[in-house]
Amino acid sequence: MPGPASSPAPTADLLPSSATRARWAAGLLLLTSALFSLAATLALASWATAQPLELDLAAGEPVSLLQGAFAGFACLLLPVGPACATAFLLWLYQAKRRQRWFGGQDSPRRAVVVWFIPVISVLLPYREMRGLFTGAAPHPDDRRPLLGLWWACFLGAGAFSLAEAVTRGALSGPSAHPGLSRPAAALSHALLAVAGTLAARFVGEFERRTARREAALGGSNR
Repeated sequence: MPGPASSPAPTADLLPSSATRARWAAGLLLLTSALFSLAATLALASWATAQPLELDLAAGEPVSLLQGAFAGFACLLLPVGPACATAFLLWLYQAKRRQRWFGGQDSPRRAVVVWFIPVISVLLPYREMRGLFTGAAPHPDDRRPLLGLWWACFLGAGAFSLAEAVTRGALSGPSAHPGLSRPAAALSHALLAVAGTLAARFVGEFERRTARREAALGGSNR
C-alpha cells in the first residue's frame, strides 16, 4: 500500500513573489522620507525665525511662506503616510510567506499584527524584521540591513514626538519650555526620514538576497 504523498520540493516558479509589493513599499517609503525631511527643515526654520508653522485662520493674519509650506506637507502626508504603512505591511506579510519556502518558521500574520499591539510593539516588530535576514548562509555581496539603526531611529522619532507634544503644552497644559518644541519636532521628523530611507534599503536588500536564493533553487531543479 503506497504511503502518503510527500510535498513536492519547492521550485522557483512556485514561490510567492513579493517583488511588486517591494517596489511600492520602497517607493512610498522614500517619498515619505522626503516629506519628513521637508518637515524637519521647516521646523528648524520656524525655530530660527520665531515664526509659527500652524495656520491660524481665525486670527485673520496673512499666511507666511513657512505656514503655506507646512500646510502643503500636511496635505501630502495625509494620504501618503497611511499608503506607505499599508504598502510596507503588505510587503512584510508576503516576504514572510516567501521566506517560509526556505525553511522560515515565522508567521506572516503575526509579523503584521505585532505592530498594532501596545507595549510589545516597542520590541517585536524589530524581531520580526530581523527574522527576514536570518537562516541563510552569508554571501560576499550581502549588504548589512542596518536594522538596529533603523529601529533606533524609529523609536527615537517617537520619543522626540512625545517631547514636542509636552513642550508645546499639548498634553499637560502650558509648558515651561515652549521654545524646545520646534527642535524636538525637527529631530522627530529627521529621524523618521532616516528610518524611512533605511527601511527602503532593507526592503531592497531582502528582495535581492531572496532573488539570488530563488535563482540557486531554480538551477538545482534543472
